[in-house]
Amino acid sequence: AGFSGREGPQTRELQRRLLDSALNHVKQYGWSHSALVAAAHDLKLSPAVTGILPRREGQLVEHFISRCNADLVSELDQRAAELAELRTHDRLALALRLRLQMLHPHVDSWPQALAVATQPANLPHSLQLLTELVDQVWHAAGDRSTDINWYTKRALLAGVYTATELYMLTDYSPGYTDTWEALERRLHDAVVLGKVAADVKAGAGGLAQALTNLRQQQEQQQGQQQ
Repeated sequence: AGFSGREGPQTRELQRRLLDSALNHVKQYGWSHSALVAAAHDLKLSPAVTGILPRREGQLVEHFISRCNADLVSELDQRAAELAELRTHDRLALALRLRLQMLHPHVDSWPQALAVATQPANLPHSLQLLTELVDQVWHAAGDRSTDINWYTKRALLAGVYTATELYMLTDYSPGYTDTWEALERRLHDAVVLGKVAADVKAGAGGLAQALTNLRQQQEQQQGQQQ
């Protein structure tokens, strides 16, 4: 969740308590310092305690993403028998859909979360979480490659996930049916046909590029809405 590892156990525990509580205030205050201040109030602490989180709202977004990734691992473990009966494409589609569905409670404020996550100070941490996510999904799909294909496959899947995530934010179809259809198309193009968008390069850089592309597309959408 963006912890540096240099803090002591007590500090890390206080950070987690503060972030857990702040998530309860995101609907009212968004992914903001105000949500952290409200959390401090819940814990009967001074607002100054938010200084324990150097990147504040950046760490709040990362905490939520980290929790979602962990929940996905648990969900996929529970569905191991079901996954074993599916084709690789369908395993990937199910895993990505489960992960995207975790955003539904905050879909209205998720554009703000993405803007925070892709700020320069937060981007390395967001990249790490995205890397973890696509690695978890490929692992659940049965992939154990360790060669150059490891990077290529993860760059491809990162591009599919981030593009579908952005699509979902403007999808008003019942039950996000358009989003799931878009996910299927992108997976087919990327994984089955092996198509790689010109701006999603093979290798670890593709993951960073996927996040950069996401921020650029979001800024374009915001510009069109103004």
